[in-house]
Amino acid sequence: ERNHALAQTLALALEFGSLQCRGRCRALDRHLAKAASSPALWRVLDARVVYVRLGAGANAFLAATLLPVFGAALEEVNLELCTRCDDGVLDAVARDAPHLLRLNLNALHGVSAGALRRVVAACPRLEALQLYWHPKLPDGVLEVAAAAAGPRLREVNVSGCVALTDVGLAALLDAAPRLAKLNVTRCPRLTDATLAKVAKNLGPSLEELVCYADSGLARYDALGGGACPNLRVLDCTGSRGLTGAAVRAVAETAGPRLASLNLSWCVAVDDEGVLGLADHCPNLELLSLHGSTHVSDAAVDALAASPAGASLAALDVNGCVRVTDYLRRDGVLKPKFPNVARWTLHS
Repeated sequence: ERNHALAQTLALALEFGSLQCRGRCRALDRHLAKAASSPALWRVLDARVVYVRLGAGANAFLAATLLPVFGAALEEVNLELCTRCDDGVLDAVARDAPHLLRLNLNALHGVSAGALRRVVAACPRLEALQLYWHPKLPDGVLEVAAAAAGPRLREVNVSGCVALTDVGLAALLDAAPRLAKLNVTRCPRLTDATLAKVAKNLGPSLEELVCYADSGLARYDALGGGACPNLRVLDCTGSRGLTGAAVRAVAETAGPRLASLNLSWCVAVDDEGVLGLADHCPNLELLSLHGSTHVSDAAVDALAASPAGASLAALDVNGCVRVTDYLRRDGVLKPKFPNVARWTLHS
């Protein structure tokens, strides 16, 4: 039975490989004998390949053939955008793949909230969970994931989960204090209570926080005051209430760790925030001030004269109406930031 499942799976992989790169067929073929004798080599299941080849028939193949044989060896399952995936596949993952470290369930619109709960509850070793674009995802799924994996969780993506609230995020943060990466893009029901909770519960663990298009979040100063000293990436795009003082607070705490800061359309940010970055963030590589109407020439000049000016590789000041045309000219702005290769980061 094991060899039969292996033969079917390799045949599928070889066929798909021939469509993508003919050289891969020969490489896969050379490993056939080795794989047959060592199924433990099968650590990653990219189910997208199976759905491309089998369509709706992939559900039965995954649930009845592949997962029962190889599930125990799997450390990662990727079902992203497999819109034909059904509850049976998730239940098979829950039943047969108890050692998963990474689980990608992005945009699985054909599965129920109950199946999502069951599969995350069955993964106590989970380190990374992707749940992008589940508009009806209830808070309870995060509570279950947190209860199952708890301190092991290091990365969670719930971008586009518009039904999520502060309550669901709080349950996650209470049980997963070692989260390093959190993406809550387009979660409009979140409030500043979530930012306070992130700062309090995650603290030094937090390395990346993406809050793109969450206009209800503004008090990013909660991440300052020494709360999140290891923050490397912060995306506040569209935060209309974020102030320059809050940016300075983040800069003072993250300091040389901060590498990427997106402040696109943060219309309340002023020179104080940019000056804070110039004073405290010498290793800044990406900065978008797109649409920041209160940022002036003086702040850009100060940034250019700081260590951050030399480290920046991407800078967007488009839409900054107080950055004058004189400063924008190629002959003036570009020499100020000699290592910038990208001048447009947001449209």
